[in-house]
Amino acid sequence: MPILNIFLRFINKKNLVLILNEFLLSIIFYLTYFYYNLTFVFIISIISFIAFLLFYNTKDYRNNTILLSFLTFGAFIAFYKESIISIVLGLELVSFSTFLLFLINNNIIETNTKYFLLSSFSIASLLFGLLLASSNLSIEIALFGSLIAFFGISFESGIFPLNIFLPNIYKGLRSILISILGSFNKLIFIFVLIQLVSFVFLYNVKILLYLEIASVITMFYGNILALKEKNLKKLIAYSSIAQMGYVIIGLVAYNNIGYIGSIIQAFSYSLSIFALVILLLVLERENRYSLNDIKSLYYRNPFLGFVIAIALISLLGIPPTFGFDGKLFLLLSILISGNLILAIIFILNIVISAYYYLNMLRLVFEEDSKKTTLLYKNEYLVLFIIAFLLILLGLLPNIIIKI
Repeated sequence: MPILNIFLRFINKKNLVLILNEFLLSIIFYLTYFYYNLTFVFIISIISFIAFLLFYNTKDYRNNTILLSFLTFGAFIAFYKESIISIVLGLELVSFSTFLLFLINNNIIETNTKYFLLSSFSIASLLFGLLLASSNLSIEIALFGSLIAFFGISFESGIFPLNIFLPNIYKGLRSILISILGSFNKLIFIFVLIQLVSFVFLYNVKILLYLEIASVITMFYGNILALKEKNLKKLIAYSSIAQMGYVIIGLVAYNNIGYIGSIIQAFSYSLSIFALVILLLVLERENRYSLNDIKSLYYRNPFLGFVIAIALISLLGIPPTFGFDGKLFLLLSILISGNLILAIIFILNIVISAYYYLNMLRLVFEEDSKKTTLLYKNEYLVLFIIAFLLILLGLLPNIIIKI
């Protein structure tokens, strides 16, 4: 009932139409063009709706809302009828909208410049690679183009090799923007990657070897560097990189269970990151970014501590959370494909990640302070939605599978 009371108060305030704008946009696009790809539209609609709620307390909320609408619109264009032109145009709109969000909400010029240059280079590489991959010149040129395209998409999707620049960018961002770069954009680019593997690179089977190598390097890079990281923003960055390494495993398996596992893993990760972003927002208001600053979080705000615990458990892959289903499908897909070595590497990385996820859980429930941590009403709503979805979809993953 308290959550319902907060919601009823919240919807009477400013700009409810703007909050629901992109959600209605999602329905319109579904009714017109995207009926054959409802899974992507459903997931993107939920994630973008959460982003709208999260940006509710920003100073320039109206402009942020407009840019979030363009960002969502770009995602839909990228999924339009499996067209290379629409993919490039959609991702361009996503990257440009993100850059404008950076300019409005982030004052660190160095971070904004890094993102702009790397994002521009990535999109240009993706376009060049797709042109070569879809050409009929020769198999070798098509394979080379596929590699260039994957190289281009690796920055915002968080996979090897351009993911090495992400932790420093995360560190220089305001916490609210990590929800876009670390969750929303990653989800869009991963979904585009899944589409590319299914129709552009369908005949380039050799590309799977590159994907397997990229997956292994991405997992180890993210998990190993996260072990000793004390800055919470960079820790989340390394964690997100490792999670993207898991996602690629489903593409390496090259079967339907693998594709389902990749989608579930990417979606569950995005939901968990939104919860961690709210934790960052709370610490940012207190000018704290260290891992030790999450000590006794549960005792400072039981609801926040409880949801953060669910998010961490989901990232680790423990039932009954949604993250467990994603990792289970990924492991099954690898075993079905007969790649036992990759399955062992996957399990090993989950064990490595358990060290820092369980350490964070320990800190959350460590009784050390009686200070109260306050949240905004929209943050309570976002946390409630995230916890509800992580548990519901964890218990009933068929909701996503059957869409």
